[in-house]
Amino acid sequence: MRKLLEALSLGETIVGCKAFRLAQIQSLGLLVKEAIILSSDEVLAILADGLVASELLKATHDNLDFKSGLAVRSSAVGEDGALSWAGQFKSRLFVNQEELEPAILDCAAALNSEAVKTYAGLHGVNSDQLALILQEMVPAEVAGVLFTHHPVTQDDKAMVIEVVAGVAEGLVSGQTEPKRYYVDATTGELLSEEGALTPSLSSHQLCELVSVGRKLRDFFGTGQDIEWAIEQETGLLYLNQSRNITTNGKTSVVQEVIASVRSDLRNEEIRLERLGCSTLPDALSDQNVSELLTPHPTQMSFGLFTYCFAHGQGAIRTARNQMGYDIGEELETGFFQLVAGQPRCSIVHDAFTYRIKGVPLDDYCRLVDYYLSSIKENPSLGNYPEVQLYQQNPDPEFLAKIFGTARAKQYALAYHQFFTSIRGLEDTLQKESQVALAEWDSNISHLANEASSNICELQRRYFEACELLRTQACLLFVKVTRLGFFSFTRLRNLLRELFGEDGEGYLNVLTGGVSPEDNPNLQFNADLRLFRQGQVTLDTVLVRYGHLASHELEISTPRYHDQPQLLVELSEKLGLLEPDYADAQAKVEELLRDLAARVGSESSNLCREVRAVRTYLPLREAVKFHFLKGYALLRQLAVQMEQRLQWPDGLIFHLNPEEVFRLCENEDEMRKLATERSKKSKQERKVEVPPIMFADQLEEIGKYTSANSDVLRGIGVTNAITEGEVVVVRNLTDSEPILQLCQGKVLVTITTDPAWSPVLVILGAEGGLITEVGGLLAHGAIYAREMNIAAVLNVQRATQILKTGMRVRVNGPKGIVEILP
Repeated sequence: MRKLLEALSLGETIVGCKAFRLAQIQSLGLLVKEAIILSSDEVLAILADGLVASELLKATHDNLDFKSGLAVRSSAVGEDGALSWAGQFKSRLFVNQEELEPAILDCAAALNSEAVKTYAGLHGVNSDQLALILQEMVPAEVAGVLFTHHPVTQDDKAMVIEVVAGVAEGLVSGQTEPKRYYVDATTGELLSEEGALTPSLSSHQLCELVSVGRKLRDFFGTGQDIEWAIEQETGLLYLNQSRNITTNGKTSVVQEVIASVRSDLRNEEIRLERLGCSTLPDALSDQNVSELLTPHPTQMSFGLFTYCFAHGQGAIRTARNQMGYDIGEELETGFFQLVAGQPRCSIVHDAFTYRIKGVPLDDYCRLVDYYLSSIKENPSLGNYPEVQLYQQNPDPEFLAKIFGTARAKQYALAYHQFFTSIRGLEDTLQKESQVALAEWDSNISHLANEASSNICELQRRYFEACELLRTQACLLFVKVTRLGFFSFTRLRNLLRELFGEDGEGYLNVLTGGVSPEDNPNLQFNADLRLFRQGQVTLDTVLVRYGHLASHELEISTPRYHDQPQLLVELSEKLGLLEPDYADAQAKVEELLRDLAARVGSESSNLCREVRAVRTYLPLREAVKFHFLKGYALLRQLAVQMEQRLQWPDGLIFHLNPEEVFRLCENEDEMRKLATERSKKSKQERKVEVPPIMFADQLEEIGKYTSANSDVLRGIGVTNAITEGEVVVVRNLTDSEPILQLCQGKVLVTITTDPAWSPVLVILGAEGGLITEVGGLLAHGAIYAREMNIAAVLNVQRATQILKTGMRVRVNGPKGIVEILP
């Protein structure tokens, strides 16, 4: 048994790496809580005797202060060195005098555990020497981890500081979301913040941590991962350990991601070439897929999306072919992929879904190349390219430029025939959709009411729910969305042609002012008001809207019927007065009459396009509202399977649907796979992925982007301008910031969906909306136009740059957010 500083003379082979390093840190004059070291020989003796010598226990009582408890920690030879041994040995915290001997025996016994032997065998090292550290606990106000360079990207320009309240055990184990600071490693300047809203560090504390980080990095000669704590009473900074940041001779997470994406893109390129498709290097865009799925979807959510919509005989291929498009094997795979766990859409495959009958695939690749070149020149075109870029009813001059004069005539005829059929579908699909929705509601309700006695029955119902989604609700959603987006694009182009720059402002007015009867999101707010006034019960509201959730297609997110109190809280924040929807509709009609009178012969076409937009954009929201009932059922079935299997909460969501279909036959294999994915997803969440990236520029993945400007740019989606105080709300479970919302505040969030409707209405006409994800036809954009509030979407890192309490000016017409003094 030795005091901490004596470890320097004994050496690492006697006291282990962790204790030796703590002694080195203390020798540098940095604060480390007092500790006693049990050497590796003493630990072997304890294991042999099955008890701790009484004189050792007495010496510990005499030399250490038990006021805040002790930490009993492992210090193996080689631990925290070339190998981290993370999670292999045991630690016990807040140990009192009575618990000391059992805690020492428990931690010493880890030396002979199967986990340690397996880990050692995998890495070809010995595991027969273990020392222990008995150390006074820091009564911490806050604690955390300091990385002297980015642990994922290896970028050494910024230090990363993570902080949580109390001790750092929850942070280290991954159970607590920290607040994260990025600080310039040279100047100490704060670059940005992200993660949890609290706790916060002062500028003095950040500077002190950076100074300590530099000192230890220079002393040990490489990047350091430092665990620290700030004492509650004194405010002193104590260090608990420091280990090398190492990739163990392997590639970094970022390098693995780049290599995986490059391989996937190359394999898909080869497959397409075999089908006669040859294009410029592909581009991957977040488009509106991050808006639908969230920036970091679980494997099940992403898998459901690709299964129901994208690959193979998904709804996109099937529905669009029924509409007159011509999609074949080129969409079998490769449409969507996860890049470091973040969803991205292939522009090549997305463009393929707009090829009509009569235009051969190999020739159409010329048009795809035009799209890729345009996005390379102006990356913003990769956001909602179907609205901004894709030519869906091209004129002969454009076709001649792409295909030559001879083919242009042939393809112009094909596009004319296609457009005529689309016009016909616009006249009939609205009525057909009511029949289809009634059939869907009946089928999914019947499946939801079935009983299941075992895992296999639950698995069968899960499969049937997926099939109903793919072949019914999602099929209708694709058709309605296609008509809504196509008509919106045509109206936008027509207004620009007729009225120049004023056209964009007219578009925002003409696409707002929809009746609540046509938009269930508006009806949601109306029913919440009725509940608040006592005219309907909470059960009635839950029957109608309980299947909704924030981040609609993230299946791991609880639905409103899982958290009814949230609806009660939201209802209390709503104003008692219903918005004047009739007045808004009257303004639309008045503007349309005025514009129609000004354009003469084009008035009939203008009115038709407005009618199509005002029919199919709200209908898209209505169909989405209905198909989310399928997602609510799938979540319910997944949770029931997880509970029957006695898996940890949330683990099942790391399986994709095809794996859930096989769960009965491969339970152990599936649990192992889900566990591995869960660990991997935590690593990948720290990797920055550009919203749009090109196959020949994948090195942009993982690069840190700082934002020092007071002007943030995005996509303006309304005519309104407002100034107000920011409230950052990351999801609907953030009850504390939601309670800070009121009329005139500016909501800053990642993205919105139908479940956010009651939150958005709280802002009132003077409020504002800023999201990180979204575009002209995002849910937030449509709702903002309905309510005529200032909104700028697609503002990168908005929830990290903007903080609750800041004042900003949200400029919808210019698409900018100005940070005010």
